[in-house]
Amino acid sequence: MGLLSPGGILVLAVPNPLRPTVIWRSILRQNYANRGHVCAWDRSHWMNFLENILQLNVLCYSQDYVPVPFLRKFSLFRPLEELIAQILPWFAYSNIAVIQKPGS
Repeated sequence: MGLLSPGGILVLAVPNPLRPTVIWRSILRQNYANRGHVCAWDRSHWMNFLENILQLNVLCYSQDYVPVPFLRKFSLFRPLEELIAQILPWFAYSNIAVIQKPGS
């Protein structure tokens, strides 16, 4: 947060390990790990980390979409995946937070 001006806004997004595609892959493979990320955060731990551990001023939480196995290749289903994320944000692909640095 040192590079952010007082009153500045920061948008953070992290992968969610509880999304259906990861759960599905974990069932089918042994020792599955997402090679693109060192760690991932489920929604509850993400919120706790930002608010209670780091004590950041979180303006809002959001999410992108819930990937539905076997339907991902059809862009027609993207609005459905976004709707599911609004209803069940715990299964979204990413956990997103909008943070504001204190100050004027």
